Amino acid sequence: MLLEEAKGDIVFLCDQDDIWHLDKIQKMSKIMENNDKILLLASNYTPFYVGDGVKIKLDKSDLDNSEAVYQPNFLDNFFHIRRPGCVYAVNKKIIPYFLEIRSNEDAHDALLWRLASLLNGLYIYSYSTIDFRRHDSNATGSRERSFLRRKEQVIYYDDLLQRLDKFSKQHDLSLSNEQISVLNDYILWGKNRRELFMKKNVFIFFKLFKYHKLYWSFRSYITDFIVLYMKE
Repeated sequence: MLLEEAKGDIVFLCDQDDIWHLDKIQKMSKIMENNDKILLLASNYTPFYVGDGVKIKLDKSDLDNSEAVYQPNFLDNFFHIRRPGCVYAVNKKIIPYFLEIRSNEDAHDALLWRLASLLNGLYIYSYSTIDFRRHDSNATGSRERSFLRRKEQVIYYDDLLQRLDKFSKQHDLSLSNEQISVLNDYILWGKNRRELFMKKNVFIFFKLFKYHKLYWSFRSYITDFIVLYMKE
């Protein structure tokens, strides 16, 4: 794990084929040096496509180039990852927590995002610092494989949420009432989704409607039903 070997106060993650803008390190380093509350600073990015690379749906905040720095809303940004790891600047103070909680199944950038959010140290930089390459994607596959992949993801998410909850209690984090409520809702969401895929009980699917805003989108909620009950 290269993060263990990093020596600097600020660590920049990268992918081998993305194109960094020349001012990326200077601008992001200065922001973090001026605000020691930042544990993870994620910038905007400019996607470009190779072949039939999957198109990224960008919202207004993704296109903002005002250079504003802000903490994103916890409900919408705690669990779902809104920026790729190649635009992260990571404060070394979060690395021991990362090493403590990580498992072999974790994507390191996703875990860093969630930890930083839980620790009130996640910030967004409204400025594009890289050209983000999107390659050809082959997402086809049988319904059976789709079911198994989604089931594995559901089990992983439930396990991850249990770890994050345990971490927050072990370190007695000073979570706001909103954060506590959101985290508890996500834990119940993860538990119920796991039960849904284990028992294949349609009543659990309807029970999950209460938590539909915790999915990436409403379409993702419906996809649980489609994958589960139409896999044959």
